[in-house]
Amino acid sequence: METTNANGWVDALKTFYIEGEYDNAEKLLLSKKGLYSPGAFHFNMGTLKVKKGSLGLARYNFEKALAEGYIGSQVFHNLNLVKEKIQVNDISTSKFWKDRALDNLGMVSPHYYFGLTILLLILTFFLMRINFLKSTKKIIVVAIMVFMPSIFQLTYLDKIRFAVVLEESGLYEGPSKIFTEIKMLDEGSKLIVKQKNGGWYFIVSPLSMTGWISKDKIALY
Repeated sequence: METTNANGWVDALKTFYIEGEYDNAEKLLLSKKGLYSPGAFHFNMGTLKVKKGSLGLARYNFEKALAEGYIGSQVFHNLNLVKEKIQVNDISTSKFWKDRALDNLGMVSPHYYFGLTILLLILTFFLMRINFLKSTKKIIVVAIMVFMPSIFQLTYLDKIRFAVVLEESGLYEGPSKIFTEIKMLDEGSKLIVKQKNGGWYFIVSPLSMTGWISKDKIALY
């Protein structure tokens, strides 16, 4: 687990974790949530959920940590361990390249897209200072390229709703249990949802899991 300062509660959190008192560790972590960055909080919570055997919640927290910009080898390592344990066929293992591409893009924090735009702006100003960009045509082309990452994030990626199945759940033809159950979805499956109808979400990706699922069975991010 990762900690954020040297106060006494940090030592208590470590002790709870080492001694296997995961419920107490989780309560303490939740009480100190404001002292962590969102990414660090979800990474630590995911680590606890693995120890408690809640693999769906563990995957959600690791995916959320990555989406919040908490990029590190330990996050990917823990996430891969969870995926190996659950062994599900979902968006990350889809045979369609678009599904897999969206899975990877969903792990990138929006801050990185905006950061790339700022970096490109700085480069553009530099090129203008050395008179590399003289023609209006060049300036327009470069301007489009500069803002493309942020535009892509705001107009496309930001509208995609990823979700993780928290426990084994039924997939239905309609937004109610009165409809026919299509199949069972495994705990830890990663999906993309779109339309909402009451307490139900419609899964749009992967295609093998298209249908309706109760909002209580998934965690969105």
